[in-house]
Amino acid sequence: MKAADFEQDILRLRREGETYDSIALWIATNKKVVVSTGAIRNILKKNELMQAAKK
Repeated sequence: MKAADFEQDILRLRREGETYDSIALWIATNKKVVVSTGAIRNILKKNELMQAAKK
């Protein structure tokens, strides 16, 4: 599994104000997968770029 498999969870948690570290901890605790904060940042950046391209 990769961070992209949890994209919706990452986006939701970030909207709720969670930090990259707390998102990584949430995924590790709830999904039993270790995801780096860098991977989380990349998912969020990709999403931000996709949203900007739609405008």
